[in-house]
Amino acid sequence: MSFCVTGGDEWMRVAEALGLKPEEIRFLDTDFRNPMDGALTYATQQCPITVGDLYDVLTRCEMPVIADLL
Repeated sequence: MSFCVTGGDEWMRVAEALGLKPEEIRFLDTDFRNPMDGALTYATQQCPITVGDLYDVLTRCEMPVIADLL
């Protein structure tokens, strides 16, 4: 599944909540067409993330509509 929320910087809040470091977020922002997809891929490679975990992160980042799509 792929999310595209690159219309703004909202994805950065999610990446930060997933535990990515500022330099990792900057890398994704400059080198990825869809940085949210990159953030999710990277985060899941570092630590297993369940749908419930992602739902919680999205709601904490004030993205309940996207969370409900899961």
